Amino acid sequence: MLVRSFAGADDDADFADFRCWDGDPENFFAEEAQNFIRGAMLYQPDSYHLAFREDGELVAVSSFYKRSWPIPPPGPERPAWHLDVLAVACDRQRAGLSREVFEGTFEVMREADPDRVLVSGFVHRQNLIAYDACTAVGMTMWTPRDDEYVIVIGEVPPA
Repeated sequence: MLVRSFAGADDDADFADFRCWDGDPENFFAEEAQNFIRGAMLYQPDSYHLAFREDGELVAVSSFYKRSWPIPPPGPERPAWHLDVLAVACDRQRAGLSREVFEGTFEVMREADPDRVLVSGFVHRQNLIAYDACTAVGMTMWTPRDDEYVIVIGEVPPA
C-alpha cells in the first residue's frame, strides 16, 4: 500500500532523482513528464503536489490545480480540476500502481473542494498506456488540445 503525502521543499532531492522515463526516444512524452517532475513541478503556484511512497521510496507523483472548462462547448465554464501530471517510477510501472495513485489523487481533490467534480488532463496521442489508465478511472478523450495532445475529461468519483 502506498503512503500519500503533500510534497514540499523537503522532497526536492527525491523529485530531482525521480525516473519515469526509460530512455527510449519513442517515449519522449514520458521524458517530458520526468523533466517537469524533476525541475518545475514543485514550483508551480496554486497547485497540489502529491508524493506516493512505499517503504520510504518515492514511487509515484501527481500534481493538479483548479481550472474550468466550457461544458458542453461552447457552453458556460464549469469548475474543474486539471491533472498536470501523474507518473509512476520506471521500476514500478506496469504493476497496477496508477489506479492507486489516481484514487489517492481523487481523494485529495474531494477533500480540497467536494463541489469541483470534473477532472481533465492532457494525454499525448501516442501514449496508449496513459489512455488505458485514464479509461480505467472513467476519463475519456474529449477534444484535441493540439496536434500532439488530446484533452481527457471525467468526473472525480465519489468516495
